[in-house]
Amino acid sequence: RLFWDRFRRVAVGVPALCAALALSLLGCGALPKIGKTEDSARSPASTPTRAAAALTRLEPEPGFFIPVNAFARAASAPNAAASAAKLTGTAASSATVPPRPAQRMASTQKPAPFVAQALVYASPSTRAYMESGGLSGTNGPLVWETFLKKYGFSHRVLNRPEQIDASPSGVLILPSAVALSQRERQAIVDFRARGGSVLATYLCGVRDERGAWLGFGFMEGELDVKVTGTIGPDRTDSFLMMYGDNPVAHLLPAGQRVWVERSTNWFALRLQGKNYAADIMDWGRNFSKDKVSGAIVFDERELGGGASSRSVVLAYPERTWQSADPEQIDPIAHSVMTWLLRAPTAYVAAWPAPYKAALSFAIEAGDPLSLGDVVLGKAFKEADIKLTYYLMSDNARKSALRVRELQAMGHETGYLTDRFIVWRGQSKDSQAKRLDLMVKETAEASVKVMEPPAFSPPIGAIDKSTVELLQERGYSHYIAAMDASDARLPAVKIREGAPRPLDQALVMIPRTQRGPEDAADEGEVEDALKLFSQELDLSQRMAGLSYLRMPNGGLLSLEDMAEVIEGLQSRKKDMWFATTSQVATWWRERERVKASLVGPRNKPELQVSVAPGRPLAQPVAVWLNLPVSGGGAELLRGDRVDSGMKVVRIDAWRVAVVLEGLAEGEHRWEVRFTTEALR
Repeated sequence: RLFWDRFRRVAVGVPALCAALALSLLGCGALPKIGKTEDSARSPASTPTRAAAALTRLEPEPGFFIPVNAFARAASAPNAAASAAKLTGTAASSATVPPRPAQRMASTQKPAPFVAQALVYASPSTRAYMESGGLSGTNGPLVWETFLKKYGFSHRVLNRPEQIDASPSGVLILPSAVALSQRERQAIVDFRARGGSVLATYLCGVRDERGAWLGFGFMEGELDVKVTGTIGPDRTDSFLMMYGDNPVAHLLPAGQRVWVERSTNWFALRLQGKNYAADIMDWGRNFSKDKVSGAIVFDERELGGGASSRSVVLAYPERTWQSADPEQIDPIAHSVMTWLLRAPTAYVAAWPAPYKAALSFAIEAGDPLSLGDVVLGKAFKEADIKLTYYLMSDNARKSALRVRELQAMGHETGYLTDRFIVWRGQSKDSQAKRLDLMVKETAEASVKVMEPPAFSPPIGAIDKSTVELLQERGYSHYIAAMDASDARLPAVKIREGAPRPLDQALVMIPRTQRGPEDAADEGEVEDALKLFSQELDLSQRMAGLSYLRMPNGGLLSLEDMAEVIEGLQSRKKDMWFATTSQVATWWRERERVKASLVGPRNKPELQVSVAPGRPLAQPVAVWLNLPVSGGGAELLRGDRVDSGMKVVRIDAWRVAVVLEGLAEGEHRWEVRFTTEALR
């Protein structure tokens, strides 16, 4: 299915590109419009020439963008490993980077007040180089101009470095600006020194105006990003994996898969920087310690006097956007632009305050529970981590005593299955009988399960009939396979025709990554547990749910599990450890809350709506992107600060409004942003 989905996208996307380079970025019309669009007269550099209009080549020749041996030479250069390990703010020494462009270029500019406008730079040097290879020299700028018009971003199109010099500040967009002259590069440096921000896509300034290769020094020295390779050799790495609740990518959920076309010789880059908003990986999000996977990198430079310059680098070119899903690509570009333009925004955090990610650990008891399971359960209890045990009803009688011991420790129990037979594809009547048998056998064994009950079918192999039966019988949640969601988050399943109240709806919890036992199947235990920890690091950075599963009576020793538990405990500050029933209850509650920031930029209003139901049991957090880094925010009712509202810092760019016990209905506050940090 995945193959045909990819084929369909490519088959539809490429002809659309050929048809006059369809630069529409359609869809996702629900995104807000920002500001007022300025009419901009087209310059020669932003109007397709007759020659450019006649171009039919879509793919460049090998080495057209990056010399075929560029990374091999860089890897063999002295101190290459140390250079790759850390960005220092100045370009690293490399055999592929000549001394002059590799060094940060000096600027005599002084910071100026920030102007919230987008400036699309249609570089004549890049256009000439693109057309020398038979490619369109206008595609990139036109994509951005179309996007900015669509969503109402105030913008202008520039095509000479002197125009950059004349712009006091704002956001300078550099669309796949592969070739830049020394004069253009200096204009960009001066622009940042004045407090302007930069959005660069794909390669930027790696060649001069004659097309000569300069290396990645300009990107590292002036955009604060290191290019370590491309996805070219790795044919499966075709998905952006989004970081949820991120300053520059908050419109898509944590771990969302965004497919990007692997256009020949337009391969997306592997980026290394200080802050990330997305990685590029394979569909299964398989982690490799040997791969740099950064795909969206951002940072902010302090310039003194309260001024700063922000930067975002996207690893993929506009060429690949034509076949991507616009309902996913548009939100990425939109949230990137709002952060660069310092436009305040509000969004509901995925997890209860103060947590930034979540973890749920489950034991799938396909075999009768043993004394070893009780010992392990006690070790988790002592670490204050509650487990969910999913029990096969065929073994319920043999496991009853151990189940009661584990439940006394605070662990919970759900249904695994009746027998290890796949549910998917069976008739609804057959599945109903199996559910009845599962409940009957468990009850006859005097084993109590959580109420409302939960279901974790073998390998998540269920179908529409299974979900309908769970909804009809009032189940709390079920565990699904990894392909049930493109995100690393749960989802509320609303039953058509006879919906239950939102606070009683069925929740789907997807398998999001391998558990420690799965990792150990592939090699030495020590290496496997290290890989497991690194995969967990990534999930935590993405702000997703790490649903971890293990079979009971597994291969890992108690010593190995002690190491796993110790590693989990170190994450408790930012990671919410919850049973699957707690996750499901929270997700139904979170689904009831909507938040938005409306009104003029100088006097915005935070609007929060809570759907009917009980007052919020968990503290929901609404995160606010600040217009001034390091600043703060106050919520006002009338002329006074609402002292009942708690506002806490998340990072330099955001604060959280903590909503505790909020009742159903509409709630409004005027938001006053301050330049002073919160105490």
